[in-house]
Amino acid sequence: MRFTRMILGISRLTNDEHLSALYLYSLEFRRMSGDPIETYRIVNDLDKVDVEWIFPLVGESRTRGHRLKIKGHAFRKLRRNRYCQRVVNLWNSLPKKAVEAKSVDFFYGRDIDF
Repeated sequence: MRFTRMILGISRLTNDEHLSALYLYSLEFRRMSGDPIETYRIVNDLDKVDVEWIFPLVGESRTRGHRLKIKGHAFRKLRRNRYCQRVVNLWNSLPKKAVEAKSVDFFYGRDIDF
């Protein structure tokens, strides 16, 4: 939030106060809303990325939930905040309705009725 400190009148506010004064969202919120969208695009081949390289799918399993569960890699503490690591639990906890949606518009809240 370095640039917000240069704006007159809010230079002495806390980070949360900066965000609310400028009508911005926190990094955690942006990640929580953007990561599922990007994961949907990768898993459904809407982006030109090799799915198996980023996060391999679990495949056939008897676990509850949807059929597109992804596996996390063994990682060191340094890598836990990388996209391919932090999205695993979030993606696997999504309901089947969201993961198997017809379009990415579901995540934008536009196409909720099935």
